[in-house]
Amino acid sequence: MRFTSLLVAATATFTQCLAASYGSQGEVPAIRTYFMVGGGYVDDGAGGEIFRDQMYVERLVPTKGPYKSTPLVFIHGQAQTGTNFLNKPDGGRGWASQFINQGYEVYIVDQTFRGRSAWAPLAGATKPSTYSAQIIEQRFTAVQEFNLWPQSQKHTQWPGTGKRGDPVFDAFYASNVQFINNATYQQETVQAAGAALLDKIGKPVILLGHSQGGMMPILVADARPKLTKGLILLEPSGPPFRDAVFSTKASRAYGLTDIPLVYSPAVTDPSTDLVQEVQPSRGKDFVECILQAKKPAPRRLVNLAKKPILLITSEASYHMPYDYCIARYLKQAGCSKTKHIELGEVGIHGNGHMMFMEKNSDQIQALVERWEELDPRGFPLLALEVQLMGTLSITEPPLLTLGFLSHELQTGQDAYFAFRCNQKVDISALQALWGYKFLLTSALAKKPTIQTAGAQTQQANESSQQKRDGSDINTAGYEICDVGETHVLVANKFCFANPHLMLLTSDGHQRQYQALNKDDLTAAWSVLSTMGEDYVAFFNCGRDGGCSRLHKHMQLIPNPTDGFASFRDTDGAKEPAIPFQWFYHRFEDSKPGVDDLVNIYNDLLRRASEVGHGQAENANSAPLGAAVPHNFLLTQGWMIVLPRRRAAVNKEAGANAIGMMGVIAVATQDEIDNWIRLGPATGLAELGVPK
Repeated sequence: MRFTSLLVAATATFTQCLAASYGSQGEVPAIRTYFMVGGGYVDDGAGGEIFRDQMYVERLVPTKGPYKSTPLVFIHGQAQTGTNFLNKPDGGRGWASQFINQGYEVYIVDQTFRGRSAWAPLAGATKPSTYSAQIIEQRFTAVQEFNLWPQSQKHTQWPGTGKRGDPVFDAFYASNVQFINNATYQQETVQAAGAALLDKIGKPVILLGHSQGGMMPILVADARPKLTKGLILLEPSGPPFRDAVFSTKASRAYGLTDIPLVYSPAVTDPSTDLVQEVQPSRGKDFVECILQAKKPAPRRLVNLAKKPILLITSEASYHMPYDYCIARYLKQAGCSKTKHIELGEVGIHGNGHMMFMEKNSDQIQALVERWEELDPRGFPLLALEVQLMGTLSITEPPLLTLGFLSHELQTGQDAYFAFRCNQKVDISALQALWGYKFLLTSALAKKPTIQTAGAQTQQANESSQQKRDGSDINTAGYEICDVGETHVLVANKFCFANPHLMLLTSDGHQRQYQALNKDDLTAAWSVLSTMGEDYVAFFNCGRDGGCSRLHKHMQLIPNPTDGFASFRDTDGAKEPAIPFQWFYHRFEDSKPGVDDLVNIYNDLLRRASEVGHGQAENANSAPLGAAVPHNFLLTQGWMIVLPRRRAAVNKEAGANAIGMMGVIAVATQDEIDNWIRLGPATGLAELGVPK
């Protein structure tokens, strides 16, 4: 497999940053302070008072100050302390140092009654509990030796044997501490102390929790939604309502927690208000899920519904059989921005429950750091890189970490902004139904175009030696990977989204005026399935369909928001307010197979051809074998085919498939002015086929 590094297009600074990030494993210098939050004085039963329920917090700041705007709060799991996130037990650099090195302000807590957060006798339990060394071996460090769950045999990343007597294991187990075995009291006190911590920080943070501490970001965010920007859940306690793997006892009465969460409608008695329904498991190696029943309508977690949530699950962990149930529960409860990444599915293999301590912890940290809530430029980039390595069987090491965001790609978006139409613009009945968005990017001004309908000539300023045989697209320095034997994925240097990818046929003689075939749809679906539900693939078929190059290709971008395809749940004939034709298919609960996609596309294209035949501006000069000009859009939830008449109105106001759905990319302010004068509704009706 070919995996060409985009570092060739990056600056020397990127190379230096890459070396700094992955070279030295020493701790990163930081300014350290500590303080306590939460708790209060209580009677000690002997005539005095003690301070109880407080939580220790360690604040670490880069020596030159943080340059990332969002602080991170780390919350460890059961029997652990905040040292989990400092250096690793093998002496390697921990996640705290990695994030500090990347410019973040970091807060690390010791949960109430753990480590430096003192336990007062009888507080929550008559005595503390501990985990034996044998439990740690069986569940965390040597799980492949015990075969207690189906995926355990895949565990390879713990350094050393993972057993007593091994120096790395001994160092880790020596750091384990006592805990109170009272989930309700633990959650109440951490929620209260966590809320006090966010009040003290005073601005929105990202909450990161692991294992038993993985539910704490949910509780703290529920108490302080305005001070929470997002949640990162590393294998949080679960699954909903009932334990799994080691026991099947009822647990977490409020679905994800043992103490109340804010639902709408409100939950006063979870045993009756949260109506449960058992759903079949997704396969033989997974547990069945207990979710809210479909009737009555599932209650929503109103304080969490708008929060981005990143859920991470390791390939060999005991969470692998059930974390998908947590993701389903969150989405069912209205948390639509939940993203669940199973590391094995994105090419990160062999990890157990303590992923951030294992040999490849840097790779996982880099994936987390590229989450868009931490770095708006980057999560899809590194995630895509790692995902493609696994899903598409790329064997070479990942090198795109920083090189993907090359100088050309960054400057291509230097003038990016959105413009929403108002009543003065010709949108009439569409005002309430459909909002327009304009994306202005200077990169499009440099984009080559087809000179004639049958042009085969290369652009004068581009060497044909830099292109595939028959192609008019120069991808040198931007190729990411092969997708099977039929397609290649590249970064689009004429971008209007981030990331903006192109999926080209490997055969440079395939043409953009040809309809999609099974190979095209197979490649597009494989990449979409890898990237997640938040992406859309689109295809501009033919010169009148808005294509600018001859070499057959699709494009992929993050799914736009703010009115994008807001009318898509009906066909054009059923939505009179939209002035052009489109044909739509929503996939049912089960994902379609490739043959299904082919049949659906062919049916939609047939219907589009019936209304669009002969109407295209360049129909008389169309090449032999050309399909009716059309736009194609595909997500994991739906497909649209839209017939086209022309690429632009008077060569002044043009749009591709994304533009026809309400998000119009332009290269200059003059183009926006042209659209405003024309009126978006009028313009798009001219580009499409009117009803």
